[in-house]
Amino acid sequence: MANISIPNLPSQTATTELDLLVITDSGETTTSKITKAVFLDGIGGGNLIAGGGTDSYTTTGNEAQVSGTNNLLLTANRAYSNSGTIGGSRNTILANGTDINNGSIIGNDCLLGGGAFFENSTRTASGTRQTLLSNQYMKNIPGNNVFVAATSRADSAGAQSSAMIASFNPRIGTGTGVVIIGGDGNVINGSGSASIIAGGAEHLDNSSTSINNVRANGMFAGYNNEHNTNAWAAAILGGQNHINSATRGGIIGGSNNTLNSTAANSVILGGISILGTQTNTAYVPQLVIAQYASLDFATDAAAATGGVELGGVYHNAGALRVRIA
Repeated sequence: MANISIPNLPSQTATTELDLLVITDSGETTTSKITKAVFLDGIGGGNLIAGGGTDSYTTTGNEAQVSGTNNLLLTANRAYSNSGTIGGSRNTILANGTDINNGSIIGNDCLLGGGAFFENSTRTASGTRQTLLSNQYMKNIPGNNVFVAATSRADSAGAQSSAMIASFNPRIGTGTGVVIIGGDGNVINGSGSASIIAGGAEHLDNSSTSINNVRANGMFAGYNNEHNTNAWAAAILGGQNHINSATRGGIIGGSNNTLNSTAANSVILGGISILGTQTNTAYVPQLVIAQYASLDFATDAAAATGGVELGGVYHNAGALRVRIA
């Protein structure tokens, strides 16, 4: 090849792994050649590939696919490590019995699917618009708009517009708008909707996977509490081993308390092994009136002057009374 200056060399619009580059050693004593593949090996932890809408991963690991649309990684029983897709839209990883270690996909309308095992990523079957961040041992997350973040060993039967955040071993069913935040081993079963479990451990919202009417429930902190198949718009706050079957019922604190399905609009406050069966009732193990000294009145009229409402409780020298006039 005749001598020619660099500006006068022909331009190239594409390269191959075997294209050659000229390099000079640091001592400027030796000029040699190196292939593009060898020169770029190890930069950024692996190969950087422009997305082209096809299965453009060329090796078995340490790759990143950047930008583009409709990028597709078909693993087909191949193992990829430390690989991922960044940016673009409608990016997909479909796996079939494949291990993808430390795999990730970031972008719009993303799908990670195929029922494969994804270490530090996800295990899913199908779905759209999913966001999965810093997760481990995920499976069966096929729903729409499912957000899973900083969560380990999550499982779903196909929830829609739901989330599992910073949890260990959570599980949600096929419901819509259900959320598990934190905690260990918490479960929202069935196709109920608009329920939340926040913190605590081994809570169960709906013990049956076939009941549809369990919705708008909440459980916060506590241990081994349950809303069963009749609960609706109900809440359990703290405590342990509670069972709530009541519509618009609530249990706060205590242990081993139960609200039956007949106890709509009722509440249990603390206590141990209290059974609630009546509607519009507040169950308490013991009632303490802290400001009793200011509630000592001789008559209903005096109690009224002192600010006691009709139906309110006061006392006369220790004798308990209810104001009725």
